[in-house]
Amino acid sequence: MSKVVTEHIVEEIGDSFYTVKMDGTRDPTGCENISIVLRFVDENYVIKERLLTIATAVAGIRWGKSYVGETRWGSKTPSR
Repeated sequence: MSKVVTEHIVEEIGDSFYTVKMDGTRDPTGCENISIVLRFVDENYVIKERLLTIATAVAGIRWGKSYVGETRWGSKTPSR
């Protein structure tokens, strides 16, 4: 289902200019909930947004630097 929705969003964007927005909020358990949104301008110059996913990452501290742990995709993304 998510692949079909993602393909529809890609078709909808077409050759339009777009940006990727990521925003996160930490819940009381320490997990970071990250939303990933695409914002684009359609052929009528109307700004539209489409939510791609909401991912959960475990936040922690390592050697004095904060980092975002494994996401559901299994990657580690350091924050600076």
